[in-house]
This record gives sequence, C-alpha cells and structure tokens, in this order.
Amino acid sequence: MDWRDEVVSDIGRGMGIEGLSFGVSGVISMEFESERTLYLETQEEGVLVYMVQGLSRFDASKSLVYALKKCHYTQSLVLPLQAGLKGEEELVWLIYLNNEQFSRPTVESAIESIIRQSEQLAA
Repeated sequence: MDWRDEVVSDIGRGMGIEGLSFGVSGVISMEFESERTLYLETQEEGVLVYMVQGLSRFDASKSLVYALKKCHYTQSLVLPLQAGLKGEEELVWLIYLNNEQFSRPTVESAIESIIRQSEQLAA
C-alpha cells in the first residue's frame, strides 16, 4: 500500500467508506448529484484533486468566465485553484497537491474548496 493510500483510507473512514484507496488505476472517483464527479488522481510528484461538472451548452462561456475569475490570485484561496473546459459542456475545477502537501487536512480542504466553487456556479 502506497503512503498516499493510507491518507485516502483515513479520509474514507471519516466519510464512512472503508477501504478507500487509489488501487491499481491510481484514480478515485465519486459521483455527486447534478452531473458532478470528484476525482483524486495520483501523479509521480503529487495528486490531482478535480471535479468535472456538466454545463448547459448555452451558458458554457459565462460559466467559464465565472470560474476563471474565481481562480484569480486576488481571491486569496488557500490552495491554487484552476479551471477549464473539457469539451464544450463540462467544466473542470482542479487543485494540484504535491506530495509534501498531501495530508488529510489539505486534501479535505481542497475537496471542500472545489465543491464550494462548483455549488456556487450551479446556484
């Protein structure tokens, strides 16, 4: 078991999910309502924490502008947030955590930040 699996296993227990791990694929995905999926994906030097959120084709440009404004450094976010489009109808919110940052509190903070931004966009 990779040390990062121990961190996500601890996070999973906190959510009532036993045995959560990256497994062979190196990816964890959790589906939410409203066409949103949260991913944690291992990289050599860290972990990507990102959410893919469905968009209305007619509001995609407006939503992307909103998302990019939320990523601006003046927003004073604890963790650097990135956003972009996947195709024409999906928005991706992303936070990269290097291995030194990868701990339960930091991962939980990243997940909370991404979910909050996603919910604000959907409102």
